[in-house]
Amino acid sequence: MRYAVAMVVDADDFVLGARSRGDRWAADQLARCRSEMESLERVEVSHEPPDSWIVTLAGEDRHTLARQAADLAHEIRDRIRRGTELTATVVIGRPAPVHQARRAATRTADRKLLADGGDRVILPSDDARPGGVPSARPPAKPDRPPARVETTLSACLRRGDRRAAVEVLIHWVGRAAAQPGATPQSLRHGLIAALLSAAEATGAQRLADGSVDWSSVPLTELFELADIHERSYLRLWLDNLIARLIGDHAGPGDPLELAITHIQQHFGDPALSLDSVAGAVAVSPFYISHLFRRRRGETFRHYLTGCRLAYARALLTGTGLPIEQIAARSGYTSAKRFRIVFKRHLGCPPAHYRRQRLH
Repeated sequence: MRYAVAMVVDADDFVLGARSRGDRWAADQLARCRSEMESLERVEVSHEPPDSWIVTLAGEDRHTLARQAADLAHEIRDRIRRGTELTATVVIGRPAPVHQARRAATRTADRKLLADGGDRVILPSDDARPGGVPSARPPAKPDRPPARVETTLSACLRRGDRRAAVEVLIHWVGRAAAQPGATPQSLRHGLIAALLSAAEATGAQRLADGSVDWSSVPLTELFELADIHERSYLRLWLDNLIARLIGDHAGPGDPLELAITHIQQHFGDPALSLDSVAGAVAVSPFYISHLFRRRRGETFRHYLTGCRLAYARALLTGTGLPIEQIAARSGYTSAKRFRIVFKRHLGCPPAHYRRQRLH
């Protein structure tokens, strides 16, 4: 039987760095990381935008594969450290049948949330080598949960102190992660419980019977917590969520929702791009790209194209405008480009689409 080991190579604090140091720096660091990944031999490498790679090696013997993976993981970590201004956490999955290897690595990668800082190798078992972090099968329950923070958090929210509220939660995460038997799931459950309790205590809207109107609380954003496995990104997520809980409308709001609104209002501009949208909502292009993939399951380009083609289809069937004008109004610089994109996504040229719908 043929086995494989997959590794998740995750650039540490990349989204935070991109926001603080700018797009040019972020693009340069990604290019350097990509060069290091592409220079690896006898492995399969796939990019997981914006800042992760999956590296897979295969073989017949599971024990040999595990040793090779550990050696390669440390090599990759050192390459990133030497060749870029970033550090990376390399998470190794257990040897598994080839079709299960990526899933095994992704499961292990979740435990990065327990680590305070990056630049490390996370192994799938207790046989950690120097510089690695053991990640054995988690014990059933922590020995003792850390102190509750609902009272302190509620006080911060009532006085509108977003920064203090975030610090309270981040400090709690640090203590919870240090508890014997802590798991990513226990951290997430504790955070959600604290946030819901604080939202209820700080004046969430009420129904006629006095119960909480949970539709007024951004509950859907809580589901995003399942995809967060890095402390720096957790801080960004908490900052945005707390801002919404306390009604901080002077803040940036939800970057993805602002980006979507901007796209819907300006998709007819041929110059609209990821960079211009990110500039309009005051965040990094890499951050917007990450949000589209994580929360919507699609790329920024795919969403923009969908908006343009939906408008074009409406003009094709609801007006007699020539193709050239429809292309221009839909955000395309030429009718030729419009026809190519339209046929690629809808399977027929725009003129044929119009004839089918009108006859």
